[in-house]
Parts: sequence; C-alpha cells; structure tokens
Amino acid sequence: MHSAFRVHQVIDWKPLPFQIESLDTCGTQLYVGTSKGQLLVYDITSPPDLPQCTIELRDTKKNFAKKPVVQLHAVKELNLLLSLSDNLVQIHDLGTLAPRGFLEKSRGCTAFAADLQVLGQPRADSHRLSEARKTTPWQQFTLRLAVVLKRKITTFTWNGSEFIEQKDLALPDVPRMVVWCGEGLLLGFKREYNIISEETMNVGRVFETGTRSEGIGVRLVGNELLLDRDNVSYFADLDGRPVREYGISWSEVPLAIEVCEPFALAIFTKMVEVRSLESGNLVQQIPFEGKPRTFAQDTMLLVASEVLCWVLKPVPLDQQLEELMSRQHYPEALALSARIPESEPSKPVRVMRIKKALALSEFDKKNYTLAFSHFAQLDIDPMEVISLLPFLVPDHRGAPARPAPDPTEQKTAAEALIEFLTQRRKDILRHSPDDARKQQYLETIDTTLLRCYLQFNQAMTAPFLRLAQNFCNVEESEKLLKAADKLPELVLLYRNRNMHRAALELLQRNAARAGPLSGPSHTVSYLQRLGPEYLDLILDFSKWVLSAHPADALAIFVHDQSPHAAQLPHDRVLAHLQACAPSLVIPYLECAINQWGSTSPDFHNMLAQAYLDRVVAAGIQEQGPERRQLLDFLTTSVFYRPEALLTLFASIDGLFEERAILLGRTGKHAKALELYALRLRSPEKAEQYCARVFAKDPSIYLALLKIYLPDNGPINVAEALTVLRVHHDRIDTTEALKLLPASTKLREVREFLVAVLQDRAVMRRDAQLLRSLAKVENLQVRTDLLQVHAVRVEITDEQLCLVCRKAIKTSAFAYYPSGVMVHLFCSKDPAVCPCSNPKCTLTHETKRAS
Repeated sequence: MHSAFRVHQVIDWKPLPFQIESLDTCGTQLYVGTSKGQLLVYDITSPPDLPQCTIELRDTKKNFAKKPVVQLHAVKELNLLLSLSDNLVQIHDLGTLAPRGFLEKSRGCTAFAADLQVLGQPRADSHRLSEARKTTPWQQFTLRLAVVLKRKITTFTWNGSEFIEQKDLALPDVPRMVVWCGEGLLLGFKREYNIISEETMNVGRVFETGTRSEGIGVRLVGNELLLDRDNVSYFADLDGRPVREYGISWSEVPLAIEVCEPFALAIFTKMVEVRSLESGNLVQQIPFEGKPRTFAQDTMLLVASEVLCWVLKPVPLDQQLEELMSRQHYPEALALSARIPESEPSKPVRVMRIKKALALSEFDKKNYTLAFSHFAQLDIDPMEVISLLPFLVPDHRGAPARPAPDPTEQKTAAEALIEFLTQRRKDILRHSPDDARKQQYLETIDTTLLRCYLQFNQAMTAPFLRLAQNFCNVEESEKLLKAADKLPELVLLYRNRNMHRAALELLQRNAARAGPLSGPSHTVSYLQRLGPEYLDLILDFSKWVLSAHPADALAIFVHDQSPHAAQLPHDRVLAHLQACAPSLVIPYLECAINQWGSTSPDFHNMLAQAYLDRVVAAGIQEQGPERRQLLDFLTTSVFYRPEALLTLFASIDGLFEERAILLGRTGKHAKALELYALRLRSPEKAEQYCARVFAKDPSIYLALLKIYLPDNGPINVAEALTVLRVHHDRIDTTEALKLLPASTKLREVREFLVAVLQDRAVMRRDAQLLRSLAKVENLQVRTDLLQVHAVRVEITDEQLCLVCRKAIKTSAFAYYPSGVMVHLFCSKDPAVCPCSNPKCTLTHETKRAS
C-alpha cells in the first residue's frame, strides 16, 4: 500500500439547515444541489505544486428548484447544466445559471443519463476524461439524454436549442441505474444488469447484481464498463461481454464506485478504498468523518457526504513511485510507471531502475524464472546478471553481493539463466550494431551457456557448439570441455572456429585409444567436410588413415556423402594415392570417370593401364573378371589415347582382342579384322566389328572378304561365302565376285546371287510403284488447276468490296474460294480472307479494263 491521494476538506455544512443532495464538477467549478432546492457554485483552486486546496463561493441560486436537487450534470462543451428536481428534468445555462426551459415529457422522471457522443460514431470513446473528447471540436458532438419514467425510458437528442424526443423503450422493471454505452443503455435492475439497444429495442441480460438491491456501473476511458456484483467489480465492453480475466475484489460491498486512472475507488460506510485498475491490488484506505456516499469527477475528484465534501488530490507521480520503491512494492511501482508521460526524457531510465529492482527482488525471493524474465526486459550487461550466480563465474572472489542459490536450487537458477541468455543472445544478434561491445557480450553469453550446459544439461552441449554463430571463448571452453572429458564436443568447437589442425591432431591422438574418438571414422568424417582450400591439410592427415585403414580412407576422396570430394584437384589426389595407397588408385579413377564424368585422357589411359597391370598380375584368362572389365572399359570409353596404349598391349602376348579394339580406335580396321578373324578365329566378333564400323566405312565387309580371300596365302572360302550370304545387301556384288577364286562353283554362290537378284527385283518394283503414284498425283493436280481456272466472276456496278465498302467496278480485285470479293489493295494477305479469316488460297486476281 501507498498514498495515492491526499484528502482536503472543502465544504462543511454541519451548522447549516440543508444537506448536500447532488454535485457535479466542471473544470475548477463545483456545482452543489441541496435538499432545499438551492444551487451553490464554488471555485476550487488546487495548485499542482501545493498540497492544499482553496474554495470560494462564486454564486448561489436559492430558488433554483422547489424541491431537492437530486441529480446534476454539467456539459461544458454545450454550456448546459441539466438537473433533476421534483421528478422533472430542467435545463440551465452553465455559465449564467439562467433557466433555458424544462423537459415536459420528463415528468415523473426518477433518474436520467446524459452522454456527449461523436456525430455518426456512437461507439467512439467520448468519456469526459478521454483524450479523444478533449481534442474533438464541439461542433462534432451531439448530446443524448435517457430519462427513466418508471418502467419506460425515453431518449432525446439536443438540436442546439431544445431536446427532441427519439424513442420510448419499454422495460421489464424499474431501473435503479442507467448509463449510456454507445448505441445502447446499461440498466441496473433490482437483481440483474441488462443492456438495451436503442435501435433494435432488444434487451440483453449481462449478469446478476448479487445480493444488493441495485447495481453500480461506471463507464471508463477506453469504452469499458466496470460493473459491480456484491464486493467484486468486473470489466466488460459496451455489449456487456467480459474483457479481462480478472476483476477487482473490494473489502466490503461498495456504496459507490469511481475511476481515476490508474485507480478504482469505492465508497464504504466510513472510508474510501483505492485499488489498482491493472492488478486489483489494494493501494490505499482513506478514513472519512461522517458517511461518504457519492463521487464527482472532472478535472478534480470529490467525495461528499450529506454535509461534508472533500477533494481527493492525487499524490504527484514521482512521490508515489519513490514511496513504492522505498517499501519495495516493485510490481505496483512498475504498473504506475506506465503513467509517466512519454515526453519525459528520464522515463526509460526510471522504468529500467524499477524493473531492475523488481528483478532483484524476485531473485532474492528465489523466484528465479520470474526474476530472469524481468531481466530479459532490460538493456543490462549480461555479466551483471551472470554474477548473481557465483558458481557459474570463473575465479570468483569475495562474498556475493546478494544471497546465492543453495546447491539444491542451482539447477533451477541455471535453467532460468539459460532462458534469459538465449533470448538476450537472439536480441543482440538481430539488433545490436557490429562492434567490440557486441562481440564481448556474445562471448560472455556463449561461454556461460556452455558452462551451464556442461553442469546441468550435457545433452545440449553438442547442439549448442554446432551453431554456425558460436562465440565461446576458445581458451576457456577448451579447459571446460577437457575437464568434463567432452572430447567430441571439443572437436565441434575446433571445427566451428576453423581450428581444423587442432581438431585433426586431437582425433589422431585418440584414434588408437578406447573412447568416443577411437578408430579412423571420426577423422574420415571430419576430412570429408573440408573443402579444396584445405587440400594440404586433407592430404597430410589422410596419410595415417591410408596407411593403417586404406579401405576406410578411400571414403575421404570418393564417398557419395562427401560434398567436397569431387571438387578436390583430381591430379594431386591421384598422385597422393599412388604414393600412399596404390591399391586405391583404381577405385579412385573409377569414381572420377564413372561418377564425376572426368574426360581427362590421362585419367582414362591410367585406368586402362591399371586394369592391364591387374590382368597381367592375375594371369591372362579369357573369361576372368579382370579381363572382362578391361575389355568393357576399352569398348565404352572414348577419351583414352589408343596410340599410347597400343605400345603397352603389343608387348604382352595373348591380348589380341584388346589390341583389335585399340586398332579400331586408330582407324586401322583391316588390322583389327585380321586379329578377330585370323588370330582369335572368331568370325562372330569380326562380323560384329563390321556392323559397328559400317556406318563410317561402308567397305568394311569387303575388307573382311579380302582377309578371308587374300591374293597370297591360305584362303577361307567357307567363311567368305557365309559373309556374302548374310550381308549381301552391304557388299558390292561385282567386287565380291572378283575376289572369289576361279574354282568356286556356281552352286556355292547360288544363294548369294539369288538374294542379290531378289533385292534388285524388289528395288525395281518399288521404283515402278513410286513412278505410278507420282503420275496419278500429277494428274490430280492438273485437274484441280483446270477447275480453278474455269471459275467465272460477274461484277456489276453494285458489287461492293467487303472491306472498304466501295464499288469494285473496273478496279483490280481478289476473289476467294469462300465467295468473298475485295479490292486487290484491300487484300493484305492472299492466303487469309480479310472478312471471315479462314485460311484460303486466292483464286483469281485480275484487272478489267473499263
């Protein structure tokens, strides 16, 4: 609790024969209606820098009314004073108090409610204390009046000189309270609150009033309603729906309620209670002499009993804040600090001071999560917060400034600190400028986070060190990780900081030891992630893996999951493998050629030579897997240099098929066929070779015949005749017959000759058929031409061009197959009819003489 208001008595009517019946304020003027029908007007002076108030009687109207003035309402924007006396609403001039008439249709009135609304915006915030009302010109306002007449309410609108009746609204009961709420009225009946719409006349129930016989409702700035039920007041919108999750609980059932931002006040029998609008917490209890019963508020807040009246003057905001801070009521001070004007230059510093004190207070209460959530809202040095937990500060000296958490509470405190540091880290990365201060903050935060994870949540250590932006102090982090025996996490730290040599040395030292880094896989995996710029490092630290684990080491250079293997310089890697692990040369070359698509002739020649060496080492076997792989490579690859390989293959006996492939690649087809036909004695392979080459060299089959039928040496007539019989359509018949020996019998070549003659007959029939078809087509075209030339067109003087709508007469014209006739000039495209746009051919063009 603290002092939010100071009380100043301004009226004491104890000796007088009349009582205060009603009152209202307008600026510094106080209007008081008495039980004898009098109206007294006071001027109240309340200097903001002085605690006391002074009051002066300005005017008295002894015959203001014949009976008690039970209700007053001043409207300074329209210079009106509305009053209720003898169940009749009267209208007076606010400045002169001269009567301006009475509302005839208000006879029998028990209460009224007036509301100044913005024209066309009945739901606009027009509360008499709202900023919107202060800045809106009076011409944009309209005054609405609701008059309670037993079980009926009549509404009126002020037109500038008088009230005009609008509607009569029937009610289920006599309302004890009426308040305007936008387009409708809030009514307090004996047992419940209702909202009635003036436009639709629908009555909606809000909630019960409780045990009290009448409700209490107040409209707040911001278009909220505060409705009371027993000793609890609830917040609602203008439609009666709850808008806050909490209400305000009073010590007793209030007699009246008023709001003076940021406080709500309630009158009890002998006191006024003040509570916070935001939290509902008790702020102040003000005792009063007599029995206060009503409030009045404009620029001042007043409380009145039957014979006494007091001004409740708000204590200056600075004094309230200092009192709350001295009493360590930090939440209330923080809520109240929102009332500091934004124009106040010291506001950010003052609010930060309160928030910091609140955070430290919660820390002392061991509410660590709440404390660090308050620290997160401050622009505070992270080290100042970290120092609150001495067990996380290295080389801590001296006694802590505040009570440190007990060992049993350290984990809870550290978890709260982790959440704070994580959020602060994100804020610094997003919003802070890049400078030395930012770098220092991030290093402090990340090193502390690492320390927290190692002590209380080791599962988060590795994910934290994998962050792309990690600013841990390397030297201190090394000590922490080694002390905790977290060598894999130390490798992550090195890799994140590009300290690759240190990481690889650590992996090499621990590869032979039992532990999380044993074996070559960690080194292999690490080297796979390094790019071409670290080639020297890759070659250096792959040596021990190639020496001890060559099968595993190959993955460094050819693994599918290695994103950089294909980018490494192939020639340097190959030279490295040749020197350190020759057995890996073939797999590496196969990957480079088959997977990465290398077209280097040197690589292809080297792979062919490596295959050759493996065939020789295994012994030349015609059906061996090494031999088949060599043949497949020589057949499919087109990038090796066959001339260079021929020398190697010629020195090794038995590789005739390989030599034939190489000779074919050099264009020496005859020599290649000699190897297939004579050395390998494989007519099938010789014919397959001819089939592959025929497209480039149509005389290849004739060359094969010459090999079977040489001028000198043994001949193979049987194979030659087989070639003639099977491939007669690809061999020059005359040249082939010349090659056959004179001793060849006719029956031996009969099948060949028959096949040739059949082919010639088929070709002749095809040619005759094509000739006949060509003649028929020519005849058809000539017939069509004659029909087109036979078309006659008759042009009269009335014939018009369908484009320009002028007579054609003797002008040149174009006639289309569709019957359209236009000037030749109007025919832009002879193939397109200008009128209907069908694709057509111009049939006739002519120019007729006149």
